[in-house]
Amino acid sequence: MKQTLLYYTFTLLSVCLYSCSNDQDTNDSLPDGMGLVNLKMESSTDINIPIITKEEDLFADIDVNDFYVAITNRDDQTSYKEFDTYRELRETSPLIIPVGSYNVLASSFPKKDTKVSAQPYFVGTTNFIVENQRTSDVKFKCTYQSIGVELRISDQFKALLESNPKNYAYEVTVYNGDTSWKFLKDEEEEEMDPGYFLDACNKLKVEVRVRLGSHNSWYPTRTFYFDNNEGEGECLLGEYYIINLDAGAEERSAFSLTTLMKEVKE
Repeated sequence: MKQTLLYYTFTLLSVCLYSCSNDQDTNDSLPDGMGLVNLKMESSTDINIPIITKEEDLFADIDVNDFYVAITNRDDQTSYKEFDTYRELRETSPLIIPVGSYNVLASSFPKKDTKVSAQPYFVGTTNFIVENQRTSDVKFKCTYQSIGVELRISDQFKALLESNPKNYAYEVTVYNGDTSWKFLKDEEEEEMDPGYFLDACNKLKVEVRVRLGSHNSWYPTRTFYFDNNEGEGECLLGEYYIINLDAGAEERSAFSLTTLMKEVKE
């Protein structure tokens, strides 16, 4: 009898980009009622990212130059200016902005109504004040604010899938109570991209179906519930879960949990 093994790990992640503001001397060359603002973010190469293993950076491809940036007038909550990318903002900096109170938000993509995404969601926001004929430096701090879920197939199970694809397959669906992300493998398609939930939840529900040695018969669906505290915590933004799926001849434990946490050095 073939058996399946499902287990998971998680880690808390934080990606730092700095946050501060600094008013400088009066600039008489600016028009009355206007101020000069330098909006800055560090490049991805300057971000210290916790890693799952020593061999791989979890978000090595993250580039803050691709981040969306929005400036909002805090007095009336109207949008003052938006930039599709931080790269575009840098090309137009420094900005001459009317005196007032503002909020700047930077994120890896505009969130809007997105519930789950193939992209990790990073976001940072800070308030700043534009003073008359003065220059201000405003720097962002963006952090990882989603719940990542990744599926990893064991080498043993992967070999079975590759050698006999008609008789071996899997479907893994992760629910957060509001939406879902699916990993699947069959004869025609394969989807293994991590999913990123943009809302915290009480628990994550994982449903697993496997086909082992049969081209048309699936094992009964197995359901697991997990959070970050072995049944007593919540799934919080900033976490990343790895689901490991295995199938072999020997009966093995259905659940094991390893917690990986690393400090972020500012």
